[in-house]
Amino acid sequence: MTEYVVTVGIGQREVCRSSSEVGAIAYAEAYARKYMENVSVHTDEAHPVFLVDVVDGQILVTDCDMQQAAWDQFIEEDDKT
Repeated sequence: MTEYVVTVGIGQREVCRSSSEVGAIAYAEAYARKYMENVSVHTDEAHPVFLVDVVDGQILVTDCDMQQAAWDQFIEEDDKT
């Protein structure tokens, strides 16, 4: 069973572990808003899942799997031209 780990910064300090991806992401967003710190969610195998970045006081979220899929599609379309 996959476990999801929430860390502050770039894997510097673990603040939460969860068996639920949704629970880990909700915790990460709440933590980022409360402490205004960058937070990441990754699997226990270190696969990045979700990033929450604080930029100029704004919360920016990135779904890593969706971002990777969009990048792969871009490269695939670029190869066709």
